Order: sequence, then structure tokens, then C-alpha cells
Amino acid sequence: MVSAEFLLAAGSKTQHAAFMKTDRRMIVHDQLWPILVDYFFVGGMPEAVQNWVTSKEQTTVQRRNQVRQIQKDILQGYERDFGKYSGKVNALHINQVFKNTVNQLQNNIEGNTKRFVFKGVIEKKSSYKDFANVIDWLEKTHLVSKCYAISEKPRMPLRAIRRESIFKLFYLDIGLLCCELGINESALNMGDVLFKGVIAENFIQNELLSYGYNETYSWSVNTAEIEFLLETIEGIIPVEVKAGTNTKAKSLTSYKERYVPHKTIKLIGSVGGTDDTNVVVPLYYAKLLKME
Repeated sequence: MVSAEFLLAAGSKTQHAAFMKTDRRMIVHDQLWPILVDYFFVGGMPEAVQNWVTSKEQTTVQRRNQVRQIQKDILQGYERDFGKYSGKVNALHINQVFKNTVNQLQNNIEGNTKRFVFKGVIEKKSSYKDFANVIDWLEKTHLVSKCYAISEKPRMPLRAIRRESIFKLFYLDIGLLCCELGINESALNMGDVLFKGVIAENFIQNELLSYGYNETYSWSVNTAEIEFLLETIEGIIPVEVKAGTNTKAKSLTSYKERYVPHKTIKLIGSVGGTDDTNVVVPLYYAKLLKME
């Protein structure tokens, strides 16, 4: 539970207690949301978190600059390590795919990118088989993760209907992603366009992995897209991710009309409102996605 660990380190005991109780009061939201925004900027890398937590007496600008420099150093370290530890896998290709993961997530800000596009990443290579070894290496080192895109009626097990070559790639750490995208904390506080795609989705992807999900899945048909599908004992639960305060979700409505799921979950940027079958909660309560 990555974000919960950050709250424990950067927040107060009272805030953590409210989080653990899934307190939905506005007074709690006004405290937990800024901490989530801080987490988006800082991420979960131990050195960055430690610096953020122990530098509270400094100005906000100083704290942000220090964390951003730590993140840049970590990313540069990864690039140096590609040549040392990649073995038979081409280090240049690893770096190109790693960098392009951010570029393609960036495209999600302006429009949905439903799958990783191979063409144009490495010269003269345009199919999954050309990239398989490189992506496998990045996955095994936990620098990227896949979310498989389902484009038909979801059924269990989802693994049986997913196609190996159709997936999104997400980044290992939300703070490092913001660093690579050049997103500062002021932009994160503004939300809207940024939150609708890359930041919120990557956050939930990483949370799901920390909860023990071995694979993650999304769903898209035509212009409708559900960011995540969860397999449970009762059936498949669609999860819509919207970091803005607008709770309208055309894609979720389309999914419900098509498949009539027993339950839906929507994660948003406000307190929301929920019942037994249509759960609407703030993004920081992603813990509700945890497997029982």
C-alpha cells in the first residue's frame, strides 16, 4: 500500500487513523487530498521520501528542488545501469523503450492511448516480437509494468482473453514520472487535464501491483474506456479513474449498459458518494481495490 506508507511518514497520526477508517468527511478530504498531491510529486523512492519528511523546516521551493534533484539522480543511475546489467539485451534499446514509456503516457494527456505503440520507438523495429526481450527485461527489473487492454466482453479469467502484444506500459514510480514529464506540484494542484490521464492511472496501476495483483487489465471498445478491471470471487468489477471532481463517466455508463456488472468503482478527486453497488470514493482510498 504505497500511498498509505507515504501518509504514515509525511502525515499525522490523526490523518492516518482517518485514512484507515476510510473517513469520508469533507474535513478529512481537505487534509488527505493535499498529501496525495505531495505523494504524486515526491513518489515512493525511499531517498526522496526521507528528504521530503526531514526537510519540513525549509521552504517549499527548497524541498521541491531537493526532491527533484534526487529523482533526476535516480533516473540517471538507471540509465548507467542499463549497460552494466542488461546482459544480452541491447542497452540502447532498453533506454529507448524506457524513455518512450513516458512519451506515450504523455500522449494520454491529450487523448487516450489505449496501447503501447511500437512503431517509431526503435529504428526498423515495429512489432511486439522486436520488443519482447527489452520489455521483459524492464518488467523483471520493475521499471515498467503492463496493463493488458481487453477489447471484448470481459470474462474470467481475463488472462485467457488478453492478447500478449496489446497493453499499456506504466512507470515504476509516480514521482519519477512527474520528474520525467516536468510536472511540478503547482501543476498537480491544478489537476484537470493532467489528472485525467497519466498521473491518476499510473498511480492506481502501481497501487494494484502493491496489493498483489500479478497482472492488470483495462477495457476499451470504440471511444469507451475503463481504466481497470478487477477479478473477484463475485465477478469482474470495472474501475473508472477520474482525478477531477466531475463524477460523470460516459465510459462507465456504456460498460454498465453492455454487461450489467454486479458492482462498479469510481475513483475521483472529491469526496464522492457511494452505495453498495456503485462505489464512488476519493483517489486516496484506492485501498478499497485491495484483494480480500
